[in-house]
Amino acid sequence: MTKQTPHEELRRSIDLVTRSEARAWAEIGHLLDQVDVTGFWRGQGSSFSEWLRSFASSLGLGEASLWRYLASARYYKKLQQTLSGRGVPCPQLYDLPGSVSPENLELLAKLARVAPDKVVQSIAARVVDGSIKRAEMRRTWEAYRPALAGRTARGTGVEVPTIDLRDSKQFHSLVEAQVFTSLSAADPAWTGIRRPHSFEIFHRVRPEFDKSARERFEFDAVVVTRASKNDPLDLHGIEILGKSILTPSVIALLQKQLPYCNYLWLAIGAQSQGIDDYDLPAQVGLLVAEYNSVKVLRQAQPSIGKRTGDLAKGLLLRTLRR
Repeated sequence: MTKQTPHEELRRSIDLVTRSEARAWAEIGHLLDQVDVTGFWRGQGSSFSEWLRSFASSLGLGEASLWRYLASARYYKKLQQTLSGRGVPCPQLYDLPGSVSPENLELLAKLARVAPDKVVQSIAARVVDGSIKRAEMRRTWEAYRPALAGRTARGTGVEVPTIDLRDSKQFHSLVEAQVFTSLSAADPAWTGIRRPHSFEIFHRVRPEFDKSARERFEFDAVVVTRASKNDPLDLHGIEILGKSILTPSVIALLQKQLPYCNYLWLAIGAQSQGIDDYDLPAQVGLLVAEYNSVKVLRQAQPSIGKRTGDLAKGLLLRTLRR
């Protein structure tokens, strides 16, 4: 039997994919990569882009979807080499489970530009085995994205932006994101409830203020807990401190936030463990957050929470905007 040439094999694969009703994105992405690398498209179009446009039409898919499949397939191949070298099992691209989406790989590639390597590795392993949900990926990216200060790569050949730790605003945003992801991934026991019936974390929540309010502020994070099905909700307000310095303005902000929640916490990164908590308001707790773990340095005390309803309204507005 005569062995098929690479182009003949590609032509056969293209025919199979075109006729098939069940098409996995990874299979299409791998096929597109091979068409581009081998130059199979030559003679069938003036460019690979033109060939891809025609192929998208034959599949009944949008051109943008195929470009996403291709980019995700190429990124996965690089990721597979990196993770396999570190002992993380990775299937071949065409053997990926259906729960691994190109959107999650796209978000992971963005996270890799700004998040610490330890964070990226842990999330990448969950992306590959399909155990992480898209909502969590989006929430994590939303936490880290501000550290890039709005910079994105646009256009061919444009350098992909990364975080500059010398920039104080970017550094603070990075610490905030690290604390937020720690709170998301850690055991909820830091709240005082080992197995809460409900546990949900929200990033950057502004309470509802009266029109006449002169000073408005937001919580860096709010965690909503319910101990059991019949217990009331508790609102944990969290202020994240980027540096080890506890300034008078931070203390004043904490005093303003206390009435809006049932418990108020000051959260710091592992690099700030030397902070002096002497000047902290008596009811404010202190947390040290690393990825996947949260340590309580000082337990938060219950607040009277006269304005928790205003914070609850802020949470409702966040939910309605989703």
